[in-house]
Amino acid sequence: MKATLTTILDDLRGLYTIADRLERFDAYVSLSSGKARGGGRTRGEPLPLGTFSPMGERQAGYLDRLIAIGAEEVAQATADEVTHNFATLADRFRLMLVVADVPRNGWTERHLTDADWRFTLKNDTLPKGETMGGFDRWVSVLLWTDVEVSKTYISREVRAALYRALHYSYLAPPRTLADMMRQEGRVLAYAGYTPELDGEELEYSREVIRPYLQSTDFPVCFAALYGDAAARQVGYKELGFTASAGFQVALRDTLSEETRASLVLQIQAAGRHEVDQPSA
Repeated sequence: MKATLTTILDDLRGLYTIADRLERFDAYVSLSSGKARGGGRTRGEPLPLGTFSPMGERQAGYLDRLIAIGAEEVAQATADEVTHNFATLADRFRLMLVVADVPRNGWTERHLTDADWRFTLKNDTLPKGETMGGFDRWVSVLLWTDVEVSKTYISREVRAALYRALHYSYLAPPRTLADMMRQEGRVLAYAGYTPELDGEELEYSREVIRPYLQSTDFPVCFAALYGDAAARQVGYKELGFTASAGFQVALRDTLSEETRASLVLQIQAAGRHEVDQPSA
């Protein structure tokens, strides 16, 4: 496995030096699409920046803080660590840090965007007709402006994004709520997160979730994973869940059953099985 960071933070911060909002948007489209628009500069290739909005109110300051702590250097060092864990795999990833904001952002709803990123990976899909030269796929790492900037946060999210990409590829995309919880429990455990809910809340949430585990209905899965407040905000039915209940239960269950080493071995074994399959 190889994971190479593509630097982008300076270019994203540079968008905020353009005072005229229409000119800034043209510069953003040029950067993300790889095709010049309105005099904007390009890198000659499309980039996975669909979640980034050049109108986000808090992004400029957040980008400054990321740049100040050397976020991209931290990300590459963490990617190298993950690469070492999965050295036997042939995957070639390009990694990119993408900042996402919510207030007056224009097109980002916090939880729906997060769910799309975790469970469809479509943010990392290139436009139709575009090809990837020398690598297999993008892996974008969403950094939300409502989470304090820290090296720990960056490292955890890089581990999570890379492990999620491997899990999605080798152990199948999630369909049911149980699938989503299994994936994210493993992802969060590998990344180094620990549960935030206490034991009583976790047990309550586990019992409320149980009847929905085989559901493929997205509003149901969403409410179970993100909680009633998030469900209400996007117009889905409330089911009696606290915030992030499904993620918290999934993480606790994974930590009780798995170690970091066993999580690595699962992906490695799936990778070997795929290689061993006879070609058609």
